[in-house]
Amino acid sequence: MDHDSPKDHHRTETERLEADAAWLEDALQLLSAEGSATAFEALQVSYGIRFLTVTHPNAEPSAALRAWRAVCSLLSAREHLVVRALAPDQDIFLIPPPKADELVSLLACIARAVSAGEWEIVEGYRPLPADEA
Repeated sequence: MDHDSPKDHHRTETERLEADAAWLEDALQLLSAEGSATAFEALQVSYGIRFLTVTHPNAEPSAALRAWRAVCSLLSAREHLVVRALAPDQDIFLIPPPKADELVSLLACIARAVSAGEWEIVEGYRPLPADEA
């Protein structure tokens, strides 16, 4: 049997999607149950996931924020996922391996350029201040 047949390729793709769904489900359960910096750190250590936290000045989407989100939407679901917005003015991106470090740097660079210095961009997880949590 030819191991490069479309059926085998499809099966491999299905297996990859199932694996992605499994770790994402674990991640969401952990974040829902705990939602703390410890949970985010555990995901980073366990799965090699990286985070990008973007805090913008207000909840109303500006043209820059809409452009930023449009750029992010061009990436496939395997490259990034928005997991959580702890507040209306904060987006937290969960970026899985294998390109996690590269994508965090790239997305942070784009966010800095688009925001013209108005947003706080953290290449990692940044919890909300205690008075906002």
